[in-house]
Amino acid sequence: MVLNSVARTLQDARLAKGWNLKEASTHAGVAERFLRELEDGGSDIPVDIYRREFLRRYARALALSEEEVWKTFQSERQLSHGQHAFEFHEHHNPSWWQGPRQWRTFIGALTFSTIMLYVLFSFTRVWAAPDVVIQFPPDHLTVNTKTLTVRGSVSTDAVIMINGVIVVPTTTGTFEAPIILAKGLNTITIEAQRKRVHANPVTRQVYFETGK
Repeated sequence: MVLNSVARTLQDARLAKGWNLKEASTHAGVAERFLRELEDGGSDIPVDIYRREFLRRYARALALSEEEVWKTFQSERQLSHGQHAFEFHEHHNPSWWQGPRQWRTFIGALTFSTIMLYVLFSFTRVWAAPDVVIQFPPDHLTVNTKTLTVRGSVSTDAVIMINGVIVVPTTTGTFEAPIILAKGLNTITIEAQRKRVHANPVTRQVYFETGK
């Protein structure tokens, strides 16, 4: 698209010569409709190679500098494209967060998302198996005392069953329970429970070896 300053320059130079568009077309060797496009700043001229040639011919017929007309056209077109890109960016990236209504919408959406995440987390936690950590005894332990204390920690909203006996943890989730061992190999089963959800049982094998 030829910009206004170039269009005005061409039109002023033509009028100074006293030509109408038909006469200018004869002198420039360019179809009248293309000269009208050049002066109107239109975009019907197909591609730059034709637009440049028509500008050169018209400038030459009007005794204008061909190079200056083309350079002015190029520089102003680049400036125009940059401005259009900026306007497009501004139009398609509005400051939607500005203004009380937009803020209320944004805060409402954020609050709703937070609540939904909390509900999802709570639901997941309710139906997830409780975590349990056995601190003692280690597996495959050999001892020579008949009594052994099982120690560990579990989620604070769970209880522990050791060999079928319920053990209530402390408020911090720790637990201890004494076990009477039988002679030889003993299997200790520790299971954490939260309402209807059971964690996979953890077993420890302890060998009770009596002294000779």
